[in-house]
Amino acid sequence: MKELEDSKSYVKPSELQVGDSVYVKRDDSKKRGDTLYHPDSKVIIEKKGSMVQTRDGDGVEVTRNSSFFKSAPDRSHNNQENDREYTETPAVNPEAEQVAAPERRYFQRERYRPMRLKECV
Repeated sequence: MKELEDSKSYVKPSELQVGDSVYVKRDDSKKRGDTLYHPDSKVIIEKKGSMVQTRDGDGVEVTRNSSFFKSAPDRSHNNQENDREYTETPAVNPEAEQVAAPERRYFQRERYRPMRLKECV
């Protein structure tokens, strides 16, 4: 039975590992303005097949299927990249060629001012 389900084209193996930071999907009883995932990240403490168990900073554990999780970006890695972006300035070549704007793909009609506004000028 499991082999049949795993052989389907839409089935993908989970890339989540123990120790990864993840976001947990909200349940169906969410409000209209809420995001799809909870904004606070959790850390994976155990993984058994497609079952994933996570814990947040307060010690609250959540166990769900791996389809309920999305990997969260590493905060420390992003901060290092942002620091590097601000310290390194790209060299500007004043003799660089000006890049022409791409041609319009679709026809654009000519626009005129309304007749009632011609008297105001």
